[in-house]
Amino acid sequence: MLMQLFLLLLLQSPAPPTNVGVSKANVDLTWDANPETDLAGYKVYWGVKPRVYGTPTVISKETTHRLVGFATGTYYFAVTAYNTAGLESGYSNEVSMTVLPAPPTLNISSCTPPCISSLTVADITTTSVAISWATNPECSGTIFWGTTSELGKIVVANNLATTDHWARVYGLTTRTHYFFKVSSVCGGTTVTSDLRSFNTK
Repeated sequence: MLMQLFLLLLLQSPAPPTNVGVSKANVDLTWDANPETDLAGYKVYWGVKPRVYGTPTVISKETTHRLVGFATGTYYFAVTAYNTAGLESGYSNEVSMTVLPAPPTLNISSCTPPCISSLTVADITTTSVAISWATNPECSGTIFWGTTSELGKIVVANNLATTDHWARVYGLTTRTHYFFKVSSVCGGTTVTSDLRSFNTK
């Protein structure tokens, strides 16, 4: 009886990995390490529909993995754990990544006013990000942001007319994909950037 119980415990599937997150340069997945002593490694799954994945990439015990070569579109990712007996866990939480088309290159010296240029994301942390841009001519500045392309949240960069605009967006969640665009009012005319995205650390 004790031997049967031992074998059942030995052949038990590992728990799914937890706290999977994704960030984009290519696609960098990270997750928390599994505690099982018989852990052999992980399998990384992805696809273009939720919970519909192709053949996984099998890796050892590292808890990060980079995937490359993604075209414009939305992708879904999950990770499983497998043990030395070859048993595999269920899927982890699913994360997604939307790769936006490359934005056009804007040159403020050659644009037809009013226009936005030099839109930049910098100093990304786990909970905040700095966004800056330039306008021609002098304008006000507002950032629209959210976790979907519907946006919904607003940060006012400046009410007074300037050509340089900067604001820090706070209250973000770690390892989360965000969308944003900026808008400036220039002498009664509103100009808005294309949709951009970033990932918190």
